[in-house]
Amino acid sequence: MGDIKKGEKSLFEAKCPECRELMANMGLDFESPKKDDLKKWEHLKSLYTVGITFHSCGCSGPGYIPNSKEKLIEYFEEIKKTYLKNMEFWRNRVEPSTQKKKNRIIIETGLN
Repeated sequence: MGDIKKGEKSLFEAKCPECRELMANMGLDFESPKKDDLKKWEHLKSLYTVGITFHSCGCSGPGYIPNSKEKLIEYFEEIKKTYLKNMEFWRNRVEPSTQKKKNRIIIETGLN
């Protein structure tokens, strides 16, 4: 996988107990599926390939992790839609021209 660099030492290096190859760092919140559940393992591989892992500070877990390829695509489409909407807003935003207008916006929006 992408985070494993052959020949480099790591404090967090872990090897598969069966094949002795390096394992990917999926995070402390990772729970492995049953060994013979190939569908779930393939889904986890696709999550890891796009950078989704099970890392968190421990407070509330890693957040939403899609449980199927379809849900993963839907999740990324929603993120993309929100990103494009925000980008369009900031591209078209007009900076207030005077300090008086800036102060009025701060007061109206409560951004002190």
